Amino acid sequence: MPTSPTLVVHGWSDVSGSFGRFRETLAELGVSRPGQVYFADYESREDFMSFNDAADGLERQLRAVGLVDAAGEGRPFNVLTHSTGALVVRHWIWRYYLRGGDRSAACPVRRLVMLAPANFGSPLAHHGKSLAGRIFKGRRGVASFLESGRRFLEGLELGSPYQWRLAHRDLLGGSRVYQPEQRFCTVLCGTQDYGFALPWANKAGTDGAVVVAGTPMDAAKFTLDFTPDAAGQPIRLRRGQDPRGLAVGLLGGLDHTTIHTALHRSGGRDPQGQGAWAREALRRALTVDSLPAFARLREELAAVPVATGVQRFQQVLVHAVDDHGQPIRDFHLQFAVRRVSRLEGGVGQLVGRASERRPTRVEREHGEALEAALTREFHRHTVSPSHRRFLVEPAEIGRLLDAAAADLGQPAALCMKMHVPRIDRSLYYDNDAIRMLVLARTDQHRRTSVFHAGTTTLLELRVNRENHYVQVGKVPRKKRRWEKQA
Repeated sequence: MPTSPTLVVHGWSDVSGSFGRFRETLAELGVSRPGQVYFADYESREDFMSFNDAADGLERQLRAVGLVDAAGEGRPFNVLTHSTGALVVRHWIWRYYLRGGDRSAACPVRRLVMLAPANFGSPLAHHGKSLAGRIFKGRRGVASFLESGRRFLEGLELGSPYQWRLAHRDLLGGSRVYQPEQRFCTVLCGTQDYGFALPWANKAGTDGAVVVAGTPMDAAKFTLDFTPDAAGQPIRLRRGQDPRGLAVGLLGGLDHTTIHTALHRSGGRDPQGQGAWAREALRRALTVDSLPAFARLREELAAVPVATGVQRFQQVLVHAVDDHGQPIRDFHLQFAVRRVSRLEGGVGQLVGRASERRPTRVEREHGEALEAALTREFHRHTVSPSHRRFLVEPAEIGRLLDAAAADLGQPAALCMKMHVPRIDRSLYYDNDAIRMLVLARTDQHRRTSVFHAGTTTLLELRVNRENHYVQVGKVPRKKRRWEKQA
């Protein structure tokens, strides 16, 4: 079988030396000869280094070693990434093959395998910017002492503006860049946490470092537009990459580190013996050369039993903006339970004012329980608070809503509403235009719910910003007493 060059790209705070064994492993698997394996290094802990810098540097180096020519083309090659390396490669593909026009078909990357990719961030990222994180992971050079990569970590933080922008650029922009007619894309991720007790590690739904539900690239986006620009369409759906074109394998017993160390013949910790299967999956993902073969790989990976329940979660990224597209830094999302008999709409529909009147005691109690479940893993971005992130468990939401229906003695609905505080007396947001959205109903099939485990959903909220500081009239206004100069 002919072999192909393979580029290996490491993650944050790492170096290519951690992946040196792939030279032999890829040769054993018949993927690449030792001389065909390339390793990319980038300094992710430099505070002023950005994803833009990493993408530009990668382009220069790929040209220097001959994998890419001046026109951005070349002989097909594979890319194998770990963790943050996935974002570096996605950013490079967007920068050189999507920005200014879709040239993604010209990109010579034929097969892309992402090991535990941080496609939608890591709950550890904002800890890396803390003093403890900088002491634990920071650089030790005199001029760069304790630098931990501030710009990279801001991009990796849950719900970051960087992830939001990149998803719009490559996943939600209508390109087929990650579909099998252009390249075969496979995600392999462990489902086991690190197993050691740290208050900031091993968060729910992670492999110890990244959110498992955020590793695939099949995100979808909902927009709730309460501005005059909505033009009669307050709810809009934008689908991303077709999930049928992506192969995703979740491997029990492997964590964020062992997902790559277990791929070697004498790999690291692998209590459930997934290493042999992972090696075979890697071989097939990096040698697949036809659509039918890729479809079989995708189906077999989807059928792999997972011992833990991390795939039961759904990640929701929220961004609030005004009618000018400017961020709304302060807003609240309120969740409520209502009797279905009080609603005028179904799942995914807005309801009128009558549905928002004061809840009964039973509705209020169950609404509080559901709000607690929905906000348990809530995160507000530390630099851009208009960006938020929720991690929810759809099955738990279903159970709690069923309990509400039982107590109410009739079908129940879960609803959401946004509220934006006033900025001052004359500068405010039009809360009167905001309506309650139905998220789920017990009298409708679960498939009609907006909750879907194992996925990442983007939710954009748009609200009109208004003011009384601008007036036009025929009579000139005099300065008020407090406006006069002393």
